[in-house]
Amino acid sequence: MKTNVDSMEEEMTSLTDNMEAITSSSGRIDEHLSQRRKKIEKLVGVRKLLQKLQWLFDLPHTLLRCVEMEIYDRAVTMYTKSAPILKRHKHLASLSTIKDDCEKIIARLKEQLKNKLHKEEISSSKLAEYAALLLQLGEAAEPLRTSFLNSRRRGLLRVLSVILDTPVSAEEPEDERPKRSDETSDKGSSAATQREIRPGTALWYVTRLSETFIYELEEVIRAYTVLFPISVRENKQNLLEFAREVLNEYCNALKARLKESHLTFKTFTVALERMHGDLSRLHRALPESQMKDRAKEIIEHTVRTQLDKAMMKMRTGMIEHLRLLHARCTGPSDPETAPGSAAFNEFVTVTGHNILVDLSVGLTELQPLVEAQKTFLRDSSTVFVSLVLGHVADFFLTLNVAALSHFDDSKPKNMPELDKFSPLVPTGSYIISLVRNCSYMETRGVDKIVSVVHDLFVPNEEAQDAETFNHFQRIIAPDLIKNTRETSQKLLRYYTEINGLKVAQMIRKGVETANWLAMREPRDVRLAIELVIKEVAAVYQELTVIFGEPTRRSPTVDSAHYRRMKTAAAAGTRPAGGVTGTKRVMELNMNMDRLFAHKLQTFGPVAFSRGAVVAGIVKIMLKTFYECVRLRTFDRNGYQQMQVDTGFLSSMLRDYLEPDDLSILDGLIEEVLVSTSKRCLDPTPMDQSIVDNLCEAKRAKFAI
Repeated sequence: MKTNVDSMEEEMTSLTDNMEAITSSSGRIDEHLSQRRKKIEKLVGVRKLLQKLQWLFDLPHTLLRCVEMEIYDRAVTMYTKSAPILKRHKHLASLSTIKDDCEKIIARLKEQLKNKLHKEEISSSKLAEYAALLLQLGEAAEPLRTSFLNSRRRGLLRVLSVILDTPVSAEEPEDERPKRSDETSDKGSSAATQREIRPGTALWYVTRLSETFIYELEEVIRAYTVLFPISVRENKQNLLEFAREVLNEYCNALKARLKESHLTFKTFTVALERMHGDLSRLHRALPESQMKDRAKEIIEHTVRTQLDKAMMKMRTGMIEHLRLLHARCTGPSDPETAPGSAAFNEFVTVTGHNILVDLSVGLTELQPLVEAQKTFLRDSSTVFVSLVLGHVADFFLTLNVAALSHFDDSKPKNMPELDKFSPLVPTGSYIISLVRNCSYMETRGVDKIVSVVHDLFVPNEEAQDAETFNHFQRIIAPDLIKNTRETSQKLLRYYTEINGLKVAQMIRKGVETANWLAMREPRDVRLAIELVIKEVAAVYQELTVIFGEPTRRSPTVDSAHYRRMKTAAAAGTRPAGGVTGTKRVMELNMNMDRLFAHKLQTFGPVAFSRGAVVAGIVKIMLKTFYECVRLRTFDRNGYQQMQVDTGFLSSMLRDYLEPDDLSILDGLIEEVLVSTSKRCLDPTPMDQSIVDNLCEAKRAKFAI
């Protein structure tokens, strides 16, 4: 152990000696090289100075090459670094020349940069770079700010113009109708959306504007705030004016394109959602620009426009259904599908059903567009539910106006869809078909659509929406039902008047063409009366099918009625002698009956029933019969012929009237006979049994 310690001490001593020798050698070397080191440092310093001088001498050439190659940022950086040196040593002739050359080149560079600022096709980021370089070169901020904004205004409007030059797609994509659950998939929905992003559609316009116009506008705002701090009031005001101006053009153009575009409402919702997101970002970047309000304005305008277009389409479809119904009523058809047939009756029922189905489907397609706005415009979402309810009311009012437009010239000017429909000439079967449709809307249609609107647009009973809907359900819907009922009443009245006047014209022609002073002894009912009965029977059969009422069993001829007819004839005679008391009482009773007959309302409201319509037609016809008789003079045979005609007319018409209307028939027939007797030269009545036999014989062989 002691031996090892002694060895370590010797080694440490040897190491110390070696270190001292190395230090001594290093000192001698440093002393020997110190003179050379000073020379080297001096040479290095001279070399750096020469490099700087060389750089200064090459500066004009380098700047010129940078300007020619449009490497503007490098040129500005080089000049800003060398400018202080050149300015400090401008007393030297060589450096003064370099300074002058550089200033000329930089002036040229400034001119090029200013020219660049006026080019609208250059991107906002490049223009911002050029403006920043000019600011580094000491240009005034105000003209640069004006040039920058003016250039960007022209550039953005050019981008807008290029996109708007693409025409609106005239082809409307296939409607997205409700599908079964096993047919619906996310993949199919995505494919449908991608298929509709094609040039000319609303989604294409919004997407392109977002990728170009909105992106560029965001770049402008970002660059402007860096170049010209908006903490300065004037800078901020100029930016706001610029943003409002270009956004005004954007909003007007987008509203016009959204109005003209044809897309499903689901895709319209996607387009509006993207547009809302774009303007919301701009609003966050520049809150004072009120871009969020412009987004709200566009959404409200678009939704209103699309609601108007959708409801116009529904109303046009409804008019088309009515036009097809009119064509079915007036066009050539075989007996199996002609008016009055079971197939025609089914077609009328299906027409009313299809009108409601089209309206329900249209409202279902509108639901995504309206519901999406509750996310965008929470404070005014109720407005759109009110719009839908208003359009639903307009739909039923349009249906009523269309039904009456053939008869009423006071068609509203804001219904162009009726321009080609109103001139159509209505027929009896068409009018009754309209009555059935209006009755269907009154009893079921309005309530069904109210239920559909509730399920689609007020599913959660939200406070504001529920209040709006309840007002519609309590007040507007009953008014629509009342208006539809009044339309049915008017149509029935028109139908009664048209057919009544048609039959009355036949009666008038039959009375006016006959020579009542040269009649032969009556042996049969005149042809005019037969034609009248056949016309009434045809109307009765048409009403039977349309109203769906069973045909009543033909009653037997009431002999008591004929006794009254005989009494009426006897009361109308004018014997040579005095008038007995009994006859005076009978004449008084007949006069009372005539006064009652005169008070009957010929043209008035008609109940929704077959019997009421037929009774109205008979009243018009018999009133005309009475007026025609008053203008003629009869001999005995003419008077007796009138007995036979009225007797047969009365017996046949009783088959088509309700029991409550028989008294009106009797009174009017008696009025005709009494008027005839008063205008007869020899009012000798035919024996009633002969009249009965003639009528029964004619009735037995009369075929309808």
